[in-house]
Order: sequence, then C-alpha cells, then structure tokens
Amino acid sequence: MPLTARPAEAARLLAQGAVVAYGSVSDWADRAPSLRGADAARLRGPAHPEVRARFLAARALLHHILGATDLAYDPGGRPRLCGPASRYAVSLSHTDGLVLVGLCERTAARLTIGVDLERTDRHLDGPRFPSHMCTPRELARLARTPATDRNALLVRWWTSKEAYSKAVGRGLALDFRTFDTRPPPGWTLRTHTLTTSETTYTAAVAIGPESTKDTP
Repeated sequence: MPLTARPAEAARLLAQGAVVAYGSVSDWADRAPSLRGADAARLRGPAHPEVRARFLAARALLHHILGATDLAYDPGGRPRLCGPASRYAVSLSHTDGLVLVGLCERTAARLTIGVDLERTDRHLDGPRFPSHMCTPRELARLARTPATDRNALLVRWWTSKEAYSKAVGRGLALDFRTFDTRPPPGWTLRTHTLTTSETTYTAAVAIGPESTKDTP
C-alpha cells in the first residue's frame, strides 16, 4: 500500500489502484474547499477549534488528491464519495497535528478501505483499557511483553482494529475483543510509523472486500 506525504504523488499512485496520503493540520486547514451536503452540516455543529481544523484539513487533502470532497455517510459513519468520484472508496482519520486520507479503486473488485491514526505515545497501557480492546490471545501476549514495549504494541493493535472496523462500516460499534489483528481472507492490514519534526504517529490501513459485514 503506497503511503506518501506528497499530494501530487498521491494522485499518481491512486491511478494504480490505491493510496494513503498524510499531511499536517497546519498546512491544510486553511486550504479546504467550500463544503456541501453532509460535511457542511457537520461543520456547522459545535466543535473545538482544533477538531474543526482537523476536519477541514482532511477534506482539503482529499480535494487536492481527487478534486472532489462531496461525502455522504452510512448509518455506521463510514464516508462515501458522491458523483463520479464514487468509483473510489475513502477513509479519513486525524489526530493531534496530522491528517490521513485513504483511497482505493472500488469498481472492479468492490474493495473498501479504512485508515486510522494515533500518536504513538498515546497512553493505552492502563489498568483497564487492554481488557476492553484485546482478545484473550492478545492479553496473553501482552503479559509476556516487556513493560517498555507494551504501550506501542497496544497503539498498533488499536489503530489496526479501528482501521478494519471503519472499513467494514462499523466503527467503534464493533467489539474489539472479538477479533485480533491477523487479516481475514482477502484483506490487507498494515501499520506504518510516521515521524514529523515534533511527533511520531502510528497509522494503520485495512483494505478488503466491501461485502465483509462483521469481524473476521
């Protein structure tokens, strides 16, 4: 799965079938096009300025790659491109300072995509959180993992599971304790480390058949 911070390259890579692009909120938030439809309604809602900036930055990056930003949303919250751009599946994610856009051609193989992004130093290794997101097999592995490595492992698992759950249109409604990060048949699931001058992030990408309805 090609991953790039250069939007011009992203457009070229998308012509080959799929791409994931990322960029800083500060670079893209002021470059968003005029939003319509569901996104315009979402933008009118109350939001913290930082959340609003991330929202706009993700749409600006999407527009720069594809020339389209009109989105509709499934009941589970999965975005869908409208009009001629509907030939592509799309997924968006953002966190402190960075946005992530995933796109893949969906018309031939009926593929879908999910992406997720977190700061690698996000604290997940608390006394209760692992039991709310890990399978018994994962909890056993976590118990054998050195304390210094546990949090980074949990962030990789969390982003991978969220990318998959977004791809199948379930989001956080999916019980993460019921599946692990081994990709089911027909799926590709990968994580990447993204480093900026200030922060290190973990990004996950899931691509697979749109017909998948639930957990592996």
